[in-house]
Amino acid sequence: MSLTQHEHAVAERIAAREVELIALVSDLIGFDTTARAAPGEAARDERALQTYLARRLVSAGAECDVWEPGPEDVAGTRIAPDGLSFDGRPQLAATFRGAGSGPSLLLNGHVDVVSPEPREGWTTDPFRADLRDGLLYGRGACDMKGGVGCMVFAAEVLSELGVRLAGDLVVRTGDGRGVDGRRRSGSRRTSSRSSGRCARGPVGGGRAHAPVVSTLLGAASDTGLASRIAGLDNWHDGATFTRLGRTPCVAFGPHGLKHARTVDEHVATKSLVGCAQAVAVAAMRFLRRGLAVGKRGA
Repeated sequence: MSLTQHEHAVAERIAAREVELIALVSDLIGFDTTARAAPGEAARDERALQTYLARRLVSAGAECDVWEPGPEDVAGTRIAPDGLSFDGRPQLAATFRGAGSGPSLLLNGHVDVVSPEPREGWTTDPFRADLRDGLLYGRGACDMKGGVGCMVFAAEVLSELGVRLAGDLVVRTGDGRGVDGRRRSGSRRTSSRSSGRCARGPVGGGRAHAPVVSTLLGAASDTGLASRIAGLDNWHDGATFTRLGRTPCVAFGPHGLKHARTVDEHVATKSLVGCAQAVAVAAMRFLRRGLAVGKRGA
């Protein structure tokens, strides 16, 4: 299967706005959202980052819900430690409403990152994005602010071009690393309205025949992004939605996972563009695009 005229127009728009996509990811890297080392550790820039994303998504036409889960949201599970608090670490869910006649799709990503230590090993400030030779450096460039930027940008472009979808497209970001138990609070609130879900990573997860898997693989191939189906042997965001939210999911994102959480972490800008293109096309196909491409609101 090749790209349709409308899919090609969306992919071309994303490619033409590469500089804006890089700027978005750079902005995200600039927020220090180092994951807590213990349940009671104070928040950093998580609220500021989520506020930044909420403003962008609302401007793009989404209905945005930002909330801080309470203790009761994570109580009663063995993977949520005592004293876990979301103070200063809000979750975000932004919904681009479809026509109501198709499935829904959730794009999810975590905004916290691992510690940049040892900072003396970095060639530049880990929380100040640096673009060199087609590579964007900074903590979280690969894991996973690059992926978050791609999914947000894809949703924004679809809305800007007036691509009407039959089902809802939901963009969800939150605190998803460090103490694994806290992931539960965001998963049930959003996965209950989703028929499929995409997250970051160059590999896929879940059943190979699930529509969300085959759709994303096809979109990646048609936009020129090499992908393959593989398994992940750790508890990542996708496992939370699959096990707790009973939502079929696939992990997907820019290439270069081997650079994640390393000193001088980086991602290729071409890979950011390819990822955003694949996510946008996959959303169009999974959500059964209704009307032709046009200006938002047309």
